[in-house]
Amino acid sequence: MTLAHTSTACCPTNQACKTEAAARRRRWTSQSDAAGLPALADAAIAHLMSEPIWSPCKKICVVDPNQSICVGCFRTLDELGRWTMMSKDDRLAIKAELGGREEAYRAARSG
Repeated sequence: MTLAHTSTACCPTNQACKTEAAARRRRWTSQSDAAGLPALADAAIAHLMSEPIWSPCKKICVVDPNQSICVGCFRTLDELGRWTMMSKDDRLAIKAELGGREEAYRAARSG
């Protein structure tokens, strides 16, 4: 690892470089710990794993480019991307709309 110094030559064997690199690592570690990032990540993972997330996915992932909707499950691209982060109520509200979306899609394609 090389660090740019203006006052001293920088190389892995230069004591000033080693000292600065160690100080940077300590600052980064203490900032990460102070922000609680590892604990926050653990909490998010525990939340996601605490209850299975229902999904309408039928493993037929084909997006109609004209309507930006998956023709397997009839979710929008936005819904597909946010699905695991949505609340259970939001997912259930979308679930209630999927049948109508499928009917409208098929009617538009056949007519």
